[in-house]
Amino acid sequence: MGQAFSIIGARVWLSSKSEIEVLFATLGMVVLDELHFPSREPLFDVIGGSGAYSTLGARLFRSPPGSSSVGWMIRAGDDFPIATNMKLEKWGTGLFFRPEPGQSSNRGRLYAIRPNAWAPLSKLKLHIEGPVWIRSLIIFEYLTPILAIHPSHFCGTSLLASRSFHLLAGPSEVIKRTKELLLLRQKAGIEPKPLIVWEPMPSSCHKTDLETFYAAARTVDVFSPNHVELAAIFGNSAPEDYEALRVKEYASAFVSSGVGAAGQGAVVIRAGEHGCFITSTTQIPKWLPPYYNKEAVATLGDKSSDKVVDPTGAGNAFLGGFAIGLLESQDLYQAACYGNVSASFALEQIGPPDLTQPKGSGELWKGVSTRKRLNDYKSKLNKSNS
Repeated sequence: MGQAFSIIGARVWLSSKSEIEVLFATLGMVVLDELHFPSREPLFDVIGGSGAYSTLGARLFRSPPGSSSVGWMIRAGDDFPIATNMKLEKWGTGLFFRPEPGQSSNRGRLYAIRPNAWAPLSKLKLHIEGPVWIRSLIIFEYLTPILAIHPSHFCGTSLLASRSFHLLAGPSEVIKRTKELLLLRQKAGIEPKPLIVWEPMPSSCHKTDLETFYAAARTVDVFSPNHVELAAIFGNSAPEDYEALRVKEYASAFVSSGVGAAGQGAVVIRAGEHGCFITSTTQIPKWLPPYYNKEAVATLGDKSSDKVVDPTGAGNAFLGGFAIGLLESQDLYQAACYGNVSASFALEQIGPPDLTQPKGSGELWKGVSTRKRLNDYKSKLNKSNS
């Protein structure tokens, strides 16, 4: 693992002065991942977690000096690596460090298993008891006690006044956190109500909690499960085949139940290589294709992979881009375009992409301009719709 640095007091990489308007803040975590792929040596201290990737998705569309309007927080243990520090500092965001002396940073272990390959959990050294076998593409486990981000952690920072928030949580937790967040803002005299984007924790998606999901969706402005999570919420916990009509049916059920306090919120279903589906009481239900089509998908973890290398974090990145797009355009369709472009940058490598700032031109992510990619994507959509 990389060398660690010590943090004395709360550290902010960029200024958090009150005059800086925060457009996006996430309650997601940063996790230092240990990655195991079938065809390569393990990787350590890879930046992961919904907090990191949703922030990436938003940051892609906020070049300096606007990059400081993308805010987030890391609860950093004593072992937080210097290499990670330097990479994230380069993003130029409004990042708050919350030191946790004597504790480990959030760490996880991920195994990528080739599709249709059987493997015993005992051989993978997972912390699961019993002779359990799996048939899956991804297995993930936390290696340390979870240092979660709560709304109360934002008190005394510019993050509390953000115009939008991203959450990854189960339905009961979302109800609790949104209530706490809005109460803290009210006490601080912060208006108006922010945009709240919620993606459900995969492990919380069960049909027995359907009514709680409906109740939670009424407390947020955007409800965004992926298509597998959506199917699990309605009792189809292991869908073998993707069904567009079923996605529309389930999404419509949430719209009918109501999303947002006034029922004017949106449902956005992230469906990987199938694209995304958007709907609301004011938005005609619509599918948007992904930036990369199925033919661009390569074998996970293969060093020779082209274009799509690793889907980890793409859904989180989608929502960060989506939030910025919705704030800029006030249009679900346009916001989904932002989301698909943000997701494409997360797909192209293991971990977040590298940021470069060539002289005489705008910033580039892995050699590509985000805004140019967005324009190219919209142009392709316009041609396909004409």
